[in-house]
Amino acid sequence: MAVDRFEFSYGLEHPSLPPLDELKTLGVQSTRDGNVFRAPAASGAENLALNAIPEGSRFDGEMLRGIAQDVVRWYNRRGLFGVWVAYTDLEASATGLVDNRAADNRAAHLVIWASQIAEVRTLARGKRIKPQFSINNRKHRGILSHSPLRPGETAEQPGSLFNQEVLNDYLHGLSLHPGRRVEASIASAGQPGKVVLDYLVNESKSWQIFSQVNNYGTEATGRFRARLGFQHNQLTNRDDIFNVDAISTPDAKTYGSFVSYRIPVFRPARLLVRVYGSYGDFLANDATLQNLRFAGKNWLGGIELSNQLTLWKEWQLVSILGANYNHYGIQSLLSNNGKDSPLVTGFSNFLVPFIGATLSRDAGWWAVSGGVKIDHTVGGLANKDTTTGIPALGRLGADADWTSLRWNLTGSLYLESLFNRSAKSGTTQAHELSLRAKGRMLLRGTRLIPHEQEPMGGALSIRGYPESVLSADEFVAATVEYAYHLPRALKPGDPGNFWKWPFKWRPSKAGQNPDWDLVMRAFFDYGYRQVTPVKSDNPTAETTLALVDRTLTMAGAGVGFGLIVKQNFTLRCDYGMALTELLDTTRPKEQQLIMAKGNQQFYFVSSFSW
Repeated sequence: MAVDRFEFSYGLEHPSLPPLDELKTLGVQSTRDGNVFRAPAASGAENLALNAIPEGSRFDGEMLRGIAQDVVRWYNRRGLFGVWVAYTDLEASATGLVDNRAADNRAAHLVIWASQIAEVRTLARGKRIKPQFSINNRKHRGILSHSPLRPGETAEQPGSLFNQEVLNDYLHGLSLHPGRRVEASIASAGQPGKVVLDYLVNESKSWQIFSQVNNYGTEATGRFRARLGFQHNQLTNRDDIFNVDAISTPDAKTYGSFVSYRIPVFRPARLLVRVYGSYGDFLANDATLQNLRFAGKNWLGGIELSNQLTLWKEWQLVSILGANYNHYGIQSLLSNNGKDSPLVTGFSNFLVPFIGATLSRDAGWWAVSGGVKIDHTVGGLANKDTTTGIPALGRLGADADWTSLRWNLTGSLYLESLFNRSAKSGTTQAHELSLRAKGRMLLRGTRLIPHEQEPMGGALSIRGYPESVLSADEFVAATVEYAYHLPRALKPGDPGNFWKWPFKWRPSKAGQNPDWDLVMRAFFDYGYRQVTPVKSDNPTAETTLALVDRTLTMAGAGVGFGLIVKQNFTLRCDYGMALTELLDTTRPKEQQLIMAKGNQQFYFVSSFSW
């Protein structure tokens, strides 16, 4: 086919399309055979600029098709998709290309069609909206109104070009909302260059009631806890989340409640504002004096701004800025013949601004997350009265102001994918290795009030020790855990039933997870606790520190199992053994052993949601 120049035109004009003159500098790969340009071979290909075609050149059919594809890719690199290119005077036939040009015409003319949005719709999927109301449901008006791609205001005005990068960013922002995943599809609108954009909105039920029972309490307040909560992910249909839950001991003498409301400042959910508050009462028995009890009332109110950014290669950065207003109150009581007589009452308020950031990435077969948070007391609100203030909150020498840096790091990976890196998407994910670490260091102050100290020991800390057996001003805690997911290792097969409901007892195919999980785990926990003792009146004298004022390490190890059924039921049981003993050498010899090496603890938690 004789060609000495390429000419371009748009089938459907749009003011945002690149000038056609830019296409003339496009370079394509070709293999030259004399004056004939052919599709590039595996070797010997050269670059050919479309504005520098040698006189008398000829192009074979494969090369002309390749040039049209290169033009499409040129637009794709600029974010424009839904582009197709056609030669006006060349037609494909069973025997090759048919040249319909005049005999003296050596120009190859290409018409470029760049898709424009003619209509935008929403199609609902999932449990939130019934199928008969799935198209353009009023609950999805916000998705349409905030869409960056939209049709023209009139039939004569052009619609948005199909910019894939802009659309993907919008879809990702919509899918950040809990219980919602949004994808997109396009279809012809029946006119050349016009397409219909459909948002496929897959949503779970917008509200959830959840309950939980565990034995994560302390001996002083009662070991068992019951929790009941409610969450609505679309309270006013503005991607706003309302949450309320309460937790209590069986006798209701120790209880707490929490409420929060979160709404996007801009939609989709990138910049969010959350307001929250909590209230709690507790009644605890003293560990050493039988008739001494402590009653407390604590509450807080807070506000938090959070911003979510997607970085290179799908790394996520969440930054937060906010403040808490805390009130802590405690009263010591002496019990005598069933009556409580107040001894000391203390309270204090604190205004604590904070700032933090979390960087994370979830690649499916591995995930990693790391965060830092700085909190700092301001305003001079602390009650420094020696009778009713901070000294009466239960700890000698506690600071009225502090600044602390908290950090955390988590990582997990599936070992099958690590050793079979060529087939990660279809690899069974049954063997999981995870690491969790967190810590806190004080940048200002040395001794925190008891309410701000970190509990050490228990199900969420170092297993093998009772809950909150000690507390720390500064600490480092780490856990290494191996988990085996039994159902994921089963041979793939067809779904079955659980009573009358469809249920995937085994993976449908390799790499997919069934509807349930039975996890067997082994773990090792480590904790480092640092405490600054009260300053002595005689710094040169040698003193033996009590256990509560000693810097020490703790370690525990154990095994456990967990059962998960869909997203409705969970049961987890852990058995831990203490690997280090806790001694208080300031006590009488027969009372020095606080916790023996080899101490065994069982922890369980079960939850149900609907």
